[in-house]
Amino acid sequence: MHLVSAARQPRRTTHRATLALGTLAILHTLALAAPATRDEPPLAIVQAMTIAQNEQAVTVRLDLSHPRQPQMVTMNSPAYKVYFDIPSARIRPEAVQSKERNVGHRFLTGVRLGQFSDQPPIARIVFDVTGRERVSATETNGGKTWLFTIAGGAGTPKEPAARKPVTRLESLSITANEAEKATIELEVGEGVAPNAYALTNPNRLVLDLDRTELRARLPRDWGQGLIRDLTLDQFTGDTVRLIATLAQDALVEVRHQPGRSPLTVTLTAGRAAAALRMPNVGGGLVVIDPGHGGRDPGAVGGAPGLNEKTVNLDMGLRVKRLLEARGVQVLMTREGDTFVELRERAEIANRAGADLFVSIHCNAMPTAMKGQRSGTEMYSYTPRSSEFSQVMVDAVSAAAKTPNRGTFRRAFVVVRYTNMPSVLVEVGYIDNANDAALIGSEEGRQRFAEGMAAGILSYLSSITGRVDTGATPVQLAGTEGPR
Repeated sequence: MHLVSAARQPRRTTHRATLALGTLAILHTLALAAPATRDEPPLAIVQAMTIAQNEQAVTVRLDLSHPRQPQMVTMNSPAYKVYFDIPSARIRPEAVQSKERNVGHRFLTGVRLGQFSDQPPIARIVFDVTGRERVSATETNGGKTWLFTIAGGAGTPKEPAARKPVTRLESLSITANEAEKATIELEVGEGVAPNAYALTNPNRLVLDLDRTELRARLPRDWGQGLIRDLTLDQFTGDTVRLIATLAQDALVEVRHQPGRSPLTVTLTAGRAAAALRMPNVGGGLVVIDPGHGGRDPGAVGGAPGLNEKTVNLDMGLRVKRLLEARGVQVLMTREGDTFVELRERAEIANRAGADLFVSIHCNAMPTAMKGQRSGTEMYSYTPRSSEFSQVMVDAVSAAAKTPNRGTFRRAFVVVRYTNMPSVLVEVGYIDNANDAALIGSEEGRQRFAEGMAAGILSYLSSITGRVDTGATPVQLAGTEGPR
């Protein structure tokens, strides 16, 4: 196979298998790209960022595998920033050698490039300008290269060197494709860099094999099961892309030990957590406050042994893990069954200089009305917390599929005496049968935690402009990603 630079438009052999009228057909075509759906552009790869500067100006160059139209946003608080969001795009982790650059220019202190959102896939480049300097964007190379200039620009940075494959995908087999489970095995040599992502509407797994040349073909027959459709192509000069369209939500596990074959993809029918919008945030400090604890059990549910202090802590620790996986520092007001005074909880956040504070609780009705109310509520006190409160209630109720009962202003100690945007989350009513079933189950508490993490990450990224500098691929429903 003849390979050319990804900066040019290579002709790639695309192997596509589809199910039509119950008959499996193989279509061999030549195409510039293999879109995941007819109306959707392919998931572009952000390949490189380079910078040129002189005493008067700066130019930042961004190279992508496919044309995109960045969308500019300016922020005035807490500091003036300019950033551009690049839709339907993923960062190639090892291709962009330095995603956070200390420029040290009089007009620009630094540039940060990262994966703002996994679902939908949005890459973000942030410019830390020193004043209110204008950042202009100009496209070249048909929209696959963008030049961001400050003070007129400092010329065009040098084009990055073309990357070449170092290994081959020799074969692909589907060892199982049942209604509830499917397995794909890929025989690949040393040096492969697998990156897995999730897309929805329809549910799809995207597996990019960086530094790889395509030699394999899709099998002719694999039956009808969880996998409904597969495409396999040489997406760029050094990236092979596999897209699996699924019959339903699925949990995905990608296993690979460097230097060993095969690379194994296991799909299991189930709710995919990746449908949540969880942007990666490179920094920030969030205080998580599991309500009650120690001598204060909080509310007690209808199920035996279901008490609020225990489930609050469980959800808090789950949120902590989700946030830390996306680059956020987390401080807990308690990590065990201990009692902490309300004012001390607020002071923990104030002393730490936290960006956000989230107190986790379960609601309950008075004895005469027990079980009569259901849903998620959000409480805040200060005006600066109202937007955060709305983001959170929407995210939590969507993730847990509970009634959204809205936001409320109350002078609770933990939200009144904190110096940063703060909310008190009432995930649901522990005395309601439906809510208690969620609160009392591992799956339900994970859903609440995912919703809280999604809301925190979304709001934190919007107020700070921070983005992840590691660009870790999305992992579906807590399963392991590429190793």
